[in-house]
Amino acid sequence: MAEQTTHGFTRRSFIKGAAALTAAGALVGCSPKTENLEETDAKKEAPETQIYAGSCRGACMQGCLLNVHVRDGGVVRTTARDLPDTRYNRICSKGLTHPFRMYSAERLQYPMKRVGERGEANFERISWDEAISGIAEKWKSIVDEYGSHAVAAITCGGNLGIPTFVYSSTLAGILGLTPVNTDFDAAHQSAMKPMLGGGDMFRQQNENADLVNSKTIVAWGFNPAVSHVQTMHFINEAREGGTRFIVIDPVFSPTAQFADWFIPINAGTDAVLAMSVLGVVIENGWHDLEFLKCHTEAGFLIKDNGSFLRMSDLGVEPTEGDPNPYTGQPTMIDPCVVWDESSQSAVAHTESSNPQLSNVPEVEGMTVKTEWEAVLDSIAAYDPDTAAGITGVSADDIRELARVYGEDGPVNTYNIYGFNHYFNAHQAYRAVYTLGFATGNVGKPGAATGSANGEPYAMFNLVGAAMPTDDSGNYCQGSNPVQPPVSQLASIIETGEYAGQPFPLKAALVANCNFMATNTDRNYTLKWLSGLDYVVVADMVMSETAKYADVILPVAHWFEQEDVLWQSINLPFALWQDKVADPLYESKTDVEIAKLLADAMGYTNFPILSSQEEYLKTLFDTEALRQCGVTLDRLKEEKAARIWTADGSELIAYKNLTFSTPSQKISFYREAPFLMYDMGQEVDAVRESCLAWDPPKEAYVNGEVRKVFPYHCISERQRHRTHTQWQDVGYLNELYPESVCKLNPKDAKEVHIEEGDKVRLFNDRGSVVVRVAIHAGVPQKTLIASRGYEIDEVIEGHFGNLSTHEYDNINKNQVFLDCAVNIEKVEEGE
Repeated sequence: MAEQTTHGFTRRSFIKGAAALTAAGALVGCSPKTENLEETDAKKEAPETQIYAGSCRGACMQGCLLNVHVRDGGVVRTTARDLPDTRYNRICSKGLTHPFRMYSAERLQYPMKRVGERGEANFERISWDEAISGIAEKWKSIVDEYGSHAVAAITCGGNLGIPTFVYSSTLAGILGLTPVNTDFDAAHQSAMKPMLGGGDMFRQQNENADLVNSKTIVAWGFNPAVSHVQTMHFINEAREGGTRFIVIDPVFSPTAQFADWFIPINAGTDAVLAMSVLGVVIENGWHDLEFLKCHTEAGFLIKDNGSFLRMSDLGVEPTEGDPNPYTGQPTMIDPCVVWDESSQSAVAHTESSNPQLSNVPEVEGMTVKTEWEAVLDSIAAYDPDTAAGITGVSADDIRELARVYGEDGPVNTYNIYGFNHYFNAHQAYRAVYTLGFATGNVGKPGAATGSANGEPYAMFNLVGAAMPTDDSGNYCQGSNPVQPPVSQLASIIETGEYAGQPFPLKAALVANCNFMATNTDRNYTLKWLSGLDYVVVADMVMSETAKYADVILPVAHWFEQEDVLWQSINLPFALWQDKVADPLYESKTDVEIAKLLADAMGYTNFPILSSQEEYLKTLFDTEALRQCGVTLDRLKEEKAARIWTADGSELIAYKNLTFSTPSQKISFYREAPFLMYDMGQEVDAVRESCLAWDPPKEAYVNGEVRKVFPYHCISERQRHRTHTQWQDVGYLNELYPESVCKLNPKDAKEVHIEEGDKVRLFNDRGSVVVRVAIHAGVPQKTLIASRGYEIDEVIEGHFGNLSTHEYDNINKNQVFLDCAVNIEKVEEGE
């Protein structure tokens, strides 16, 4: 498609200007320079502009479709492109500045190998042949001695297209590697999976266009004005139509300025607030009794030993069901029991539409209670007055919030990852979800409860990507089924064991992530990274992690390859990415790199790696997508296709009120704890069986650690970056030139700190020196620190040094926000 408008500079002058803008690099600050943009006679010299489709695939997970404007073979700008539903049209400052990433002076240009010490960033140029043959030689020696599991594939969400899976799933499956994820944003899964089942765990929310149907929207631990701009504009449109918007957050965030009611809460106490609100809801009879009886396990009976009463306990033999798709063995059907209120008898839950929810008599001599009574027992300690003392939310506000849930529905409780990074995060999710479900806010327009409305993994052929076949139809060997959390890597590397079993780990392939800058406890990360014999990093720029590589492989920019974005959590479309230009320099696509590595290791016959096209064909080979009419050919032609619903209607999560649990009902109780990792750790099974609250490890205002380190330190996501991505865009760095620490005015006065002073944040793990900004929206005894800056972008130290690498004993999840520090002024010149 030709574009008729032109600009008064040439492709050559654009590149000169872009180079000037980025030559100094983001680490020292970039200033926009316009003197190199040569004026031209547009009518005579401006070549035709071609417009291609592009997608912004960073881990903000928004899902924006772009127009990529190409002139004389080079990208000159990006703009928003129309989606089939134009209500979802959006682009932000990051999407608008892609040309500056594509032509960044920090782009890696060719393969390199380390010639200095790790971390010195001292490398020399080598050829692709040298790089791949050297990697293969090293890996083969490790595999021969320790087995293929001794090589790890470490990835995350740096590019939510093919690269999400090509290394940790496909290449790991072909070569038998050990996948290691960096364990971000995972705690909510330990609440979702047991309560709702795994099948639709990433589709809890109605699609965003439905928000206008909500009478009340509660953003609980969610800051969409910064992190989810696609969602924020739907919230504002709902507000314009009369929807009430409530924000619950420890901080007066940019989102809070739009709130009709802002509820400040003590960090890490969300579970207490939700349980107390639920208690008031039940006290006033505002819970949805019919929903609880028909669509939840509220009436399921529990024996004294904590296990469910099943029909086999009543003398009914289990029957055989369909074979388990993974083992081939028949499943055994032994239904849980409820007390049918109509017949006043114990029956299988499938046989009753009117289960009694409390005060059930003994069943054949066995004392029982219901799941609902387990919920009631769990919340009994948190009356509004008690909860007010813990949460900082007044008892009157707790009662009013309960009234909102009881009378001002439909209510959409929208939470993403705001309380995901505390030691007790799963407790918060379970309590908030229980409040939403108990009031029937699920499965209908305007009503939803949960953390995500996208990532439709079940619709795509991820099994085919993880277990590809060779050209003879034989399956690959598969990756290591044991995938340890990052928090255990130092111990594994040091001892050669994990969970009491031999587990040698000697090398790593790192792609799609920058964990040296973004993981918790940088010193710990450096410890396990230094313990590896051999590290390969594939990246687009010289990231902080790449500096610790033995070999670096340059990766093509997103626009330099065909791909599809389908993991957006608030966009109901798959988005096509045209290849708009050849990869710059010697960079290659991730599929090309994976193919080279597989071939060099002797696995030359796997068609999935033969091209981007073949890889995408595998991912899209599912009946679910065919029912939606979504094919690669259609995507190439139309550039966007709706994928969430087969009939093209707006997604209402759980519209049929059928859930993916074994009972197909929402579960409030667990017989055994749901562990995201299992290395024999001690777990309080009784406490994990239902709702509970434990104070966060360091964030709780009355915790012991706060007597030594009195400030709760919260890491704040940046508008201009997706974690550390876009750090090389000079225009954005001019707006946000450095990492800062925000401090409450009263705290600043108490410690004699003024706006712009250098301050040191410190605890017994490490420190960082940054400038301070005085900000009245920050609670007292709380610090807000900018996240997403690398070590060379701060005055001294590293923000990652402050946090802990420890996990709680349930979740495979890094606890970024559970961090206590102190603050001191640093005199100029120090």
